[in-house]
Amino acid sequence: MSSASRLIASSKYSKAAAQHDTDLLAQLRRAERELADQKAAADQAQADAQAEQGAIAKAQAGVEAANAKQEDLLSQVNGEIAQLVAEEQARREAEALAAAQQRYVDAAAAAAAAAPAPSPAPSPQGGTGTNSNRGSSGGGGGPAPAPSANVPVNGGGAGTAIAYARSQLGKPYCYAGSGPACFDCSGLTMRAWGAAGVSMPHYSGAQYSMFPHVPLNAMQPGDLVFWGPGGSEHVGLYIGGGQMIAAPSTGDVVKIQAVWGSPVGAARPG
Repeated sequence: MSSASRLIASSKYSKAAAQHDTDLLAQLRRAERELADQKAAADQAQADAQAEQGAIAKAQAGVEAANAKQEDLLSQVNGEIAQLVAEEQARREAEALAAAQQRYVDAAAAAAAAAPAPSPAPSPQGGTGTNSNRGSSGGGGGPAPAPSANVPVNGGGAGTAIAYARSQLGKPYCYAGSGPACFDCSGLTMRAWGAAGVSMPHYSGAQYSMFPHVPLNAMQPGDLVFWGPGGSEHVGLYIGGGQMIAAPSTGDVVKIQAVWGSPVGAARPG
């Protein structure tokens, strides 16, 4: 009986152990399947992430290429615009110079026409003679000479002032500037004539009022030419031939340009 009881107990224990092993094996297999599923999901997620990263890189490259193309187009357009602006500015300056020179010629012709005619030279017999002045230029009716940029300056001071102004060509305009890095209009004329030993205020209106005025058709290189009421708006340094050196406005530089528009008058320092 004892042996039978032990046999029965051993049999039950063996069955229980076998069932436990079976359960453990089933759990292990389920865990392996779950792990395999998780690994597959992880692999798929990694593949998706890599694909997405590739798509992002491709899109970024496309954006960069588009930006580069847009910058090239913008640079090309800006270059074309700058060229057109430069051409238009050159055309306007040429027109202004031609107009200024024509005004200079017209003014000189008007002054010559208004001058009294010289007395005719006496004939060898002491009379006036009807043919004694044929072919002469008496009466001032002939054409006025074309203006020249090489008209003699009115003294050494004017030459010094012009030389100083020429040495500043290309420097930028700046409000209230008087050099050496940048200039406004009256700052340039003040420094130019200051180099010749002539002091003047840093204001175009004051410069216009302190020096003797000269007719526009009688300007000489070195004279100051003014715009605005009482010369209060702008001033340039006349260099002859209808041209001046001036610091025009913000964004521009000291340069040679035509005496444009309708100046209010001119003054002669020195």
